[in-house]
Amino acid sequence: MYFDSNTKSPITLLELGLFTKVDKHLGTTQKVVVCCPEGFYRKGNVDIVCERYNIIQVPTLDILISFVQEMFK
Repeated sequence: MYFDSNTKSPITLLELGLFTKVDKHLGTTQKVVVCCPEGFYRKGNVDIVCERYNIIQVPTLDILISFVQEMFK
């Protein structure tokens, strides 16, 4: 999930909320990886949600792409 700092991304914010369901066996959600760069107007909120629900965050779009590619290997 990528939050472009040039957008408001209301649907992506909604989708992040939907992905906060925690897997009781893993203690985390493995369904999503988030990249929310500095400058996104709700970055603080996204950071709090990711921390609270143990959602993996990566700092850049390039790292997000590499991370996801590795997940599917």
